[in-house]
Amino acid sequence: MLPPTETSKSENSEIQTLQPIRFTDILDGMFSLYRRHFRLFAQIAAIAIFADLIGHVFLDFISENFLSFATIIIITFPLSIVSIGGVVVATAACYSEEPITARAALQQVGQRFFPLLVSAVLWCLVVVVLGITVIGIPFAIYFAVRWGFFVETLLLEGISVRNALKRSSELVSGVWWRVCGMLLAVILISVAIHAVFEISFGVILILSGAADGVDLMDIIEWGTIGSSVFGPDNLMLYLLTTGVHLAISVITFPIWVIGVTLLYLNQRLYPGRGVWLE
Repeated sequence: MLPPTETSKSENSEIQTLQPIRFTDILDGMFSLYRRHFRLFAQIAAIAIFADLIGHVFLDFISENFLSFATIIIITFPLSIVSIGGVVVATAACYSEEPITARAALQQVGQRFFPLLVSAVLWCLVVVVLGITVIGIPFAIYFAVRWGFFVETLLLEGISVRNALKRSSELVSGVWWRVCGMLLAVILISVAIHAVFEISFGVILILSGAADGVDLMDIIEWGTIGSSVFGPDNLMLYLLTTGVHLAISVITFPIWVIGVTLLYLNQRLYPGRGVWLE
């Protein structure tokens, strides 16, 4: 857990005059940490990928009904949250140049698991409920960004669920548009990297003649939205493409979490400074 940062009024005044850091600075830090601690992040990400595998099994081998979807959510949602939390803790430790292992990071998450799960459920409920109607979509986006640092504030500052959401709002206050742009950019970069790897592999399958009946649009959908190219009836290709998808996910999953955590650390250390997108 990071120690709380206290600054004097004069220091706060000085910080407020600082210019926003550049978008490229966050990206440089994101990929630098990821590259130097790849094994650590991949080990933690494996939990979320295991959850993804469970989802594939239920959707592809078990009938798609309400019970199946409910089971998927009940099993995979907590695992994904734990994995995200583990990457957050590991990122903060690596940023502070403190030694940490995947096990230690996950243990810290385990100590705060139930508050983390409650805050994640609240965040999802608010965003999903508001996003159901067209008129509610702008409000859903607003709160998604405003509370976008709840995992970081809850785990790294050791505060309650309510205070974690409140603290996230404070960090975003005054720089909502910049934070929104940065969050969107980081997520899109992570998705794009994943898509490039998957689509490239899919194109190789098409050119080799192994993917009969599959066209480029099917491959693009597989790489961007994760729709299965092959079903269990074509078991060998199904196992191959699913395995490739999961392997690529292990590589790309931590990227956006690292980026969001670095943005949080910037907002925490330099309140009101924001990020300059250029």
